[in-house]
Amino acid sequence: MSSKPRVFIGSSSEGTEVAEILFQYLSADFRPFTWQHGIFMAGRFTLEELERSLREHEFAVLCATPDDSLSKRGNTSPAMRDNVLFELGLFIGALGRKRTFLVVPTGVGLVIPTDLAGLTYVSYDAERFSQGPADRMAALQVAGMSLRTVIHRTWAELRATEEQLARARMANARTTAIRRIHAVIVDLRDVIIELPGDMLQSLTSPKEFDRVKRVAAERVDKISAPMYDDATTAGVTTEFGDLVTATRAALLEIPYPFELFVEEQEIKQAAVKHIAGAIQSFNSGGQPFEYAGQAIESEVARRVQSISDRYRGWWTRSEKVLQRATSRLQTALVNAALESEPKQLPESARPLNPQR
Repeated sequence: MSSKPRVFIGSSSEGTEVAEILFQYLSADFRPFTWQHGIFMAGRFTLEELERSLREHEFAVLCATPDDSLSKRGNTSPAMRDNVLFELGLFIGALGRKRTFLVVPTGVGLVIPTDLAGLTYVSYDAERFSQGPADRMAALQVAGMSLRTVIHRTWAELRATEEQLARARMANARTTAIRRIHAVIVDLRDVIIELPGDMLQSLTSPKEFDRVKRVAAERVDKISAPMYDDATTAGVTTEFGDLVTATRAALLEIPYPFELFVEEQEIKQAAVKHIAGAIQSFNSGGQPFEYAGQAIESEVARRVQSISDRYRGWWTRSEKVLQRATSRLQTALVNAALESEPKQLPESARPLNPQR
């Protein structure tokens, strides 16, 4: 939102001087524009330009001057030009009556439609205005100061309301983001939990095993990539990124169970060793088959224990890192939720420019 609001100043051709003097009074504090300042571009329809002005201005000042006559019930009275009345209605509809002002001369009996009751009028002395250039500035001084005061006050209220609405929108956005990230924490955990089932069919070779791990890491990237905007909204980008990194690292570091596979040379060496042991057991009166069974059982147990130790070591390391990353992220999410409690936007809240 700009620090200085844009103010549309409209008038009839005959009321141009009133508009120009008001322009001078408002220029110090605001950004006023009259129809002579390029608002109505050549080659464009007047109504289209007015619609554009509705979107581009935060306030409107319409100058009612006695340019026409109105006959009503046998009485003739001075009246404002139709285009000024039309523009007044447009701006009231778009900006509301609190941001649309009508400047009227006193002492000329100008007819104001009764439907405009409740609109903020700003008046000036028409007789003094007609006396000369210096008197014109003086005649509109009070009107100019009154407009400056009410626009300042209304603009401050609007800025406060807009800031309140922005905070409420941000709070609601952060709440939604926090909920989504909580769900993603579960999704990332599930990737690790579900991976062993996928790996059972990939034990044929280390290459296939690595491929399955890379696919799992890509799944982590696919889950987390759309969530970084939410992480930024919630203010937990660093913590979220740390958990994603830890999850990927844990997946890619899962060790391959080499113990399940035996090289041919190793088989031969083990066979020779066990045969020799069986013969020795037989020669000493033992049971060679029992010896062979015990040797095989011992070898299997050794390999299973080796695999168990390796995976236990991997999980011990990974679990600590994952738990720390998850704990930091959850703490950050709790803090974010406490800092921005979700608020319901008031139904009566009206944006500065609904058509913008």
